[in-house]
This record gives sequence, structure tokens and C-alpha cells, in this order.
Amino acid sequence: MIRKHMQNVAGRFTFSIFNFQFSIRPFRSGRLIAMTATFAVLAGGCATMPHEPDLIIKNGRVVDGTGAPWFRADVAVKGDTIVAIGDLSKRHARQTIDARNQIVSPGFIDMLGHSERSVLVNPRLESKVRQGVTTELDGEGTAVAPINDAIAAERASSGQHDPWRSLGEYMKFVSKQGTALNFAFLASTSNAR
Repeated sequence: MIRKHMQNVAGRFTFSIFNFQFSIRPFRSGRLIAMTATFAVLAGGCATMPHEPDLIIKNGRVVDGTGAPWFRADVAVKGDTIVAIGDLSKRHARQTIDARNQIVSPGFIDMLGHSERSVLVNPRLESKVRQGVTTELDGEGTAVAPINDAIAAERASSGQHDPWRSLGEYMKFVSKQGTALNFAFLASTSNAR
């Protein structure tokens, strides 16, 4: 199932195919263009390209996340779908990004991030995104949620006034303002105590 939407958040385009979320972040001065899934999973279904794509990322060094050596290829995107991977030098698109001497790869997962508070102040989280991080795992130690009244009171005494109690309420709060990262959360042992 393809979700029929494409968003531009902090200069990056995100779209979903089946259960994979993709993120394309064109950098002018950076060395990386990140995509959040493995190209190898999709390459089998990308043989034909019937219409002009919206975007072609050309001349990239594709590191597909399988452990295989990088290979030079172009990647074409139409709407919310990767429609071709390979030599697309004879194809045209509405937008082209020349990724010469840059890496096109699956987005990186920060397995021990602590941006659950930073995202409230700076939803773009450019220090992460510009390094190719597209997903972050949070909740090590003390998490932002769930919290009870005692934890809320303790946080309020240090100037943190959290308008949520559950993780779902926190995620709605973050989603409402927007974020450039995908988040996953651990069940924090400190909060459970």
C-alpha cells in the first residue's frame, strides 16, 4: 500500500511505500543525500518508468544498506514512489539533483539519541539531519513519557512544564508542531519506577 502524500518538512521530502518511510534531503553543501530504506528492497519493482519522474538524483554513489560495495546509479522518484534505479542519463525530470561525489544511502538510525526535548525547541534538528540521521531511538534512562503527577511536579520545579502524561500525548504534541526526524521510544525503566 502506498500512502498518497509527499511532505516538505525542513527542506526534505518524505513519502511512504508499504511500511517503509523514505526521506530525501538534498544538501547544497553537504556530502550526503539520505533515503530511509534499502534500495535493494525496491529495485526489483523499479524496472519500468512509464512517465516523466518528478525527481532524478543522478550520478550518486549508492550504498544500499545490504553490505555490498557502493555502485554509481541514478534514482528516479514519481510522486511518492521510487520508479527506477540505474542509468537514467537519457531521462528527464521536473527536478534533478546532481549527487556527483556524494553518497545516496539509507537514512541512519541514531540508536541512543536524546532529542526528545530538543525537538520541542528546534523541530528541524539539522545537526542530526545533515549527518543523514532520519530516525532516532529515545527513552534511555528517563523518558519524556509516560509521567505521573510526582514526575510532572519534579520537572515543573526545574522549569519543565510538560502538557502531556502519556507517550501518545507527547507524540501528538510533537506531530502537531512537526519534526524532521522519525522517533522510536524505549519503555524507560526510570519512569516505570
